Amino acid sequence: MIPVQQHLLLNHLPIISVIFGSVILLIGMLFHLKQVKIVGLAMFVFAAIMFFPTMYTGEKVEHVVGDQPGVARYLIEEHEEIAERTELIIDLLAAMALITILAIVTDKKISKWLIRITLIISFISIYFVVQTGHSGGQIRRPELRIEK
Repeated sequence: MIPVQQHLLLNHLPIISVIFGSVILLIGMLFHLKQVKIVGLAMFVFAAIMFFPTMYTGEKVEHVVGDQPGVARYLIEEHEEIAERTELIIDLLAAMALITILAIVTDKKISKWLIRITLIISFISIYFVVQTGHSGGQIRRPELRIEK
């Protein structure tokens, strides 16, 4: 499998994991289901883990796609910058998720607050992963480009 295929396969996983993780965590909170909360939090850790190979394959793809006709180099750079910011928020989300899982498992009273804080960070993360995906789509899909 070539890097372009690898990147296209991987890049959806962090996006989907953050969105589904947020929904699952919210359901766990609403229905007071400890195991469901842990699954939602684990999805955030998975998203962060999958972000690394996604970024790695993105670096390889940059050099292949950047020289093709009809590809604006500035869009690749913009996508890379957005992805780097997203990586920071996803790493924060995963760290909070791990701390929250530990608090839930050890029955700490602070876990209720940690869950709420993590959920807020997850909603912020949704914005960032969607922006990253959209900016990546604009590179090869001109109909996604918004004229400024």
